Amino acid sequence: MPAYIWFILAACLFWSIENVLLERYLSHMNTWMLIAFVHVFSVSIAWCLILSRSKLQMDLSFPTDKGTWIFLLVSAALLTCADYCFFKSYTSGGNVSVITMIVVTLPVFATIIKMVMGGDPPTLRNVAAWVLVAAAVWLVSTGHAPEAAAEAVIDAPPPN
Repeated sequence: MPAYIWFILAACLFWSIENVLLERYLSHMNTWMLIAFVHVFSVSIAWCLILSRSKLQMDLSFPTDKGTWIFLLVSAALLTCADYCFFKSYTSGGNVSVITMIVVTLPVFATIIKMVMGGDPPTLRNVAAWVLVAAAVWLVSTGHAPEAAAEAVIDAPPPN
């Protein structure tokens, strides 16, 4: 298997752990505090690696052209917006089973954005997958949480 497959599988594992930790232990926190902590921690680790690159024998070069810097800034802004929405989904009452299922929309959005930016048009398989994704999002977003279902049964009037 190519290395990128292992890297994205590892990322999915780490994101899964992060989702459970957010739901269980951090959903009471302020969204901006979560973002600040995560970004400061990430930047600290990155700078430690950059500053010790000679000891680690890492070849790191900073971008030299203006276009790359602009795309880095745009990516940082998009990442911050995405993080805000992601953390806010937990701090506003979302749960891991619904939130992680809605993440399946990522390939749909990415394919459409790539197409709009001059990429290939979607194939019939893409469109079929989009329909399945829409069905999955509909199923998890219209379902009742177990607590709400239990309350509905308890509060229901007795049968006649």
